[in-house]
Amino acid sequence: MKRIVLLTLVFFNMFLLLGQKQTIPYTLDDRDRLIKIESKVNSIEVEMNARFKAVDEKFASLEYRFDAIDQKFDAIDQRFKSIDQRFDSIERELSSIKTFLFWGFGILFGFFTFLMGFVLWDRRSMIKPVRDDVEALKEENKRLKEIFREHAKDQPQLREILKNAGIL
Repeated sequence: MKRIVLLTLVFFNMFLLLGQKQTIPYTLDDRDRLIKIESKVNSIEVEMNARFKAVDEKFASLEYRFDAIDQKFDAIDQRFKSIDQRFDSIERELSSIKTFLFWGFGILFGFFTFLMGFVLWDRRSMIKPVRDDVEALKEENKRLKEIFREHAKDQPQLREILKNAGIL
């Protein structure tokens, strides 16, 4: 049985080897076709290289444009930085002006407060002697009225004058 299987395998192998032994004829037409295919492949290769070169040039021009745009953005960034510096300097100036105004108004209101205090003190000190004089005059006036009333008791003419004057 082993022999039969072995012979069968050898027999099938021989047929397989014989089937692979076929020669494929290579003719002049095949060579011409191959040459045409090679020329077409070469022309396609040249065309593709040209197109790749054009695409590379377009990418290079786009890269140049992007670099130009980046430079413009850098210039804009520089301008914004200079504007920020200007704003910072203006802010510092406004802060110093604000501080100056606070001090100025503080000193001014302090001076006004001192002046009002001085005016009130001076007025009080001026009013006291006048008030004392008025009190003295009132006292004197009271005494004079008393004297006139006493004399009006004895003199009817004086009494009539004092009544007309509203003193009695």
